[in-house]
Amino acid sequence: IQDGTDRTTMVTILLVVVVLLAIYRAPLAALAPLMTIGAAFLVARGVLGFLAQGGWQLSSVLDSFIVVLVFGVGTDYTIFLISRFREELGRHGHEDAVRVTVGRISAVITASAATVIVGLTSMVAARFGMIQTTGPALAIVIFITLLAGLTLTPSLLAIFGRRLFW
Repeated sequence: IQDGTDRTTMVTILLVVVVLLAIYRAPLAALAPLMTIGAAFLVARGVLGFLAQGGWQLSSVLDSFIVVLVFGVGTDYTIFLISRFREELGRHGHEDAVRVTVGRISAVITASAATVIVGLTSMVAARFGMIQTTGPALAIVIFITLLAGLTLTPSLLAIFGRRLFW
């Protein structure tokens, strides 16, 4: 399982980097999502670790799902933010562009995450034990990824400003 998770992680990271570089053609624009996703991944695993120590049963294959879900969803959320930020830079200074971007995109991203969280949480009603615990655990992962996308990504956009797109 660990070997499979490691391979999944490496392939996922490579694909996300290639996609981000192809979209933005700027290393900093690819770095901001990767930093956000990496932070969300580490925090999510830590939170789930604490829950497991508290007695919550977690599947041994959960790590593979976490990698794919955090990198997929996190990339999606950050692409929306960065694309909108790029548009707003044409109308505003970079600090105002960040505020406008978050104001306009946060509700969309939150609604998207909420539907996924509700769907995953509903898996608690399943009869198969692995599904019962995996769904809610992944809902927590999505929530943490959402928080990272709405806090860390805008902070990085504010720090990098126009240099993000060189």
